[in-house]
Amino acid sequence: MLGIKSYGISVTTLEEVFLRVGHGDDTDDNKKAKDEIKENLNKIEQDKNDDYSIADDHETGMCNVFWIHMQALFKKRFQLYKRNYKGLIVEVFIPVLLVLIGLGFSKVQFFFASPDRNITPFDYPLKQRI
Repeated sequence: MLGIKSYGISVTTLEEVFLRVGHGDDTDDNKKAKDEIKENLNKIEQDKNDDYSIADDHETGMCNVFWIHMQALFKKRFQLYKRNYKGLIVEVFIPVLLVLIGLGFSKVQFFFASPDRNITPFDYPLKQRI
């Protein structure tokens, strides 16, 4: 059995491939495959020889470059925070919470409506030496 034929497609089993390789059989299919590989290698070599300039892909405009860099920085920051959620809490949420608490204290009236207090040195006696 030299392959399973269904719908005009020849499927070679793995065992048949090993037997052909072991005996050194070169069938038409093998020759075609070798020719295709050689053609692909030639195409790859030709593609390498094509002139490529990074200046062709250069982004112009100060704003465009700025937004590309900002987008990259935000992606990087997001990926870091995905791995370290505790850092996100300490660097973002706790400072926001403390600012909100500070704003709440600034609205309390006794800080503004309290009477003036005079501070004199007599209110704090000197320490006696023994």
